[in-house]
Amino acid sequence: MDIRVCHFLFSLIRAAPRAAFKDPGLALAKAGLAPSLALCGFACWVLSSCPLAPPTIAAAARLPPFPEAWSVAEFWELRVEQGGLLSDPLVARPGDTLVLALPRRSTAYVYCAALLGGGKSLPFGAVWPQQAVAPAQGGPGAALDITASGGLAAAFGALLERGGYDAGCFSLERFGLEAEARAGDPWTLDLAALAQSVAGGSFRADSLRDKPEKALARLWLPLRLAGLELTPSSPWAQALLVAADGSLDLELCYKPRSLYGGGYELRAGLSPEGEPCWSIKELSAAGGL
Repeated sequence: MDIRVCHFLFSLIRAAPRAAFKDPGLALAKAGLAPSLALCGFACWVLSSCPLAPPTIAAAARLPPFPEAWSVAEFWELRVEQGGLLSDPLVARPGDTLVLALPRRSTAYVYCAALLGGGKSLPFGAVWPQQAVAPAQGGPGAALDITASGGLAAAFGALLERGGYDAGCFSLERFGLEAEARAGDPWTLDLAALAQSVAGGSFRADSLRDKPEKALARLWLPLRLAGLELTPSSPWAQALLVAADGSLDLELCYKPRSLYGGGYELRAGLSPEGEPCWSIKELSAAGGL
């Protein structure tokens, strides 16, 4: 196992104003009293206000194996977001353990995207310190489990923060787990609309249902893609096989989806009027989304 130490230091740390949540829906208390108290206690330890404590704490993040749909990937690209700032990317393999210097007194979002040829997947990830766990014996001060639901939770937390809300007031971990359990593909959820419902105090877990597929479309792709398997950007989606004549039957929804293969990115969805729309572009070997 390759253990690498990486310090993500940020010069700008801002505290978002607290939002007035009438009914956070997925508040920490809803997760059950004992787990909530344990998590709160650990978070309080992590965010210790001791004036002699350094501004960061070491956290070990072990990169998980790729899901079956991403079998073509070889590397993860890891970034940390804090206060709207993204760290430089770090490339590592599944099974590597990265020791991150994360803020002691504020929230940070860890993203791990699979490198899919010229494109990048939607992220796995974790929310710091909400998803911090006790370290392994002999490990650094804390640890993070990098998961698919954690990536969705991190993206949603960053979205709340950009809107001026204190994401620390909302149980992002529970949000990711509930979305994973309730939606076929949580990345098809309208996260912006859900963030508005959280801000307005109207959020309910029942909102975590992706819109049903509205259309089955047959797309005609470049013949060089005939017979290739296209890799989805979402870890919850399935790889699709292009027919020998270059056709691809694809279920479309209102949230566009990306698939990768043969050096191309296919992006397809439904317009606000419910009409199928899609595009395809060639990717450079070192490019991204």
